[in-house]
Amino acid sequence: MTPFGVAGMLLILTDLAGNLVRLPLFAAGGKSAPLLPLDLVVAAVLLLGVLAVRQTAHLRIDPVGKWAALFTLVALVSLASTPLRLSLAFREVLFASAYLVRWLAYFGIYVCVAEFMPAADAVRLARLLRLGIVGFALFGIVQVIALPGFAQLVYPDASVYLDWDPQGHRLVSTFLDPNFAGMLLVIGGCLWVGAWLAADRAPAWEGLVLGVALLLTLSRSSLLAAVAAMGTLILIRGLSGRLLGVTIGAMLLGAGIVPWLLDYAGGLGKLTVDASALQRLLAWQRAVQLVTEHPVLGIGFNTVGFVATRFGWSLRGAGGFGLDGGLLFVAALTGLAGLACFVGMLTAIIRSARRSWRATTTTPAHRGIAYAAAASVAAVTVHAFFANTLLLSLIMAPCWLLWALPRALRRDVPVHAATPVP
Repeated sequence: MTPFGVAGMLLILTDLAGNLVRLPLFAAGGKSAPLLPLDLVVAAVLLLGVLAVRQTAHLRIDPVGKWAALFTLVALVSLASTPLRLSLAFREVLFASAYLVRWLAYFGIYVCVAEFMPAADAVRLARLLRLGIVGFALFGIVQVIALPGFAQLVYPDASVYLDWDPQGHRLVSTFLDPNFAGMLLVIGGCLWVGAWLAADRAPAWEGLVLGVALLLTLSRSSLLAAVAAMGTLILIRGLSGRLLGVTIGAMLLGAGIVPWLLDYAGGLGKLTVDASALQRLLAWQRAVQLVTEHPVLGIGFNTVGFVATRFGWSLRGAGGFGLDGGLLFVAALTGLAGLACFVGMLTAIIRSARRSWRATTTTPAHRGIAYAAAASVAAVTVHAFFANTLLLSLIMAPCWLLWALPRALRRDVPVHAATPVP
């Protein structure tokens, strides 16, 4: 395995470690900026990319990279103008810019993998990512049974609700949050179903583990993301025999476990419009208000916590600088200009995956990865409307890795215009 392959492997392993290790760097506005081991691995990946560019004197920016560059430019202009538009202090702008730098660094995963990773390493990493998420799910199932309130066990001194919500017997695994854990499980499900559809190696027990773990999160947003992923795969392949088999299997699994889940979820108030759902409605309303008042450039990347008091909002705790809303939140931060660039970037990712699964010379493994990449774009976009996963480091890392793999595979396999491979 090449250095990029090793770095990719470390990227997956540190991402699966989740929130078990968090090193605070600095704080502002009641919000701390933690450093994850994953951040250090991302920095190492970027260093490898810089060395590769110096050695080859070549770096080709594809449409995804061009849209990302435009989005970064808009975000920079938006953030740099906040002292004049919103009277933010220099320290506040500096704190907010750290998160834009982090987003750009995580996008560097895509550039490095797409441009420099050999196809053989790309296939291995896709399988390692899927197996790692299966391991994540297995640990989560054990945690549900034996380690209730896992976040409070890991961080006993943390403030309840402000830092980590008490989740009881819900599956949170190493992410310590059922919604984010659910999204990672959906990514693993995209990889498994994609391999199954492409007739690649996809053991049935892996799909069973992922399905059970997803249900145990009791995350409505993650279930909707899974529906979006399946809908995307149906649009790609049609309701084929293999996809129909997966659907029937999911229905049988649900018939066996859902009655117990309904009873447990009812005790948590998850079958009604609970406080969590109402909080999301409030977040969407606030995001719409921000877009309405700052439609072109938004309020600046990661400045919600600084401008909240001007609107009479009370935002505290770990989510004090975020608002649920996904693309709506992107529009609030960077305006309609940034939203257009972000949507263009996501569309370019799907088009890149499409080129791979329509190629006549690709292998089943390559097609399965391309299916998973496209389905995961739809899944994370839907999920982010409820949990803001589009800008979460622990989700960005596997997403950018997966989204870069179709292009990495095409560097070694000629792509010809063709009808979809049956």
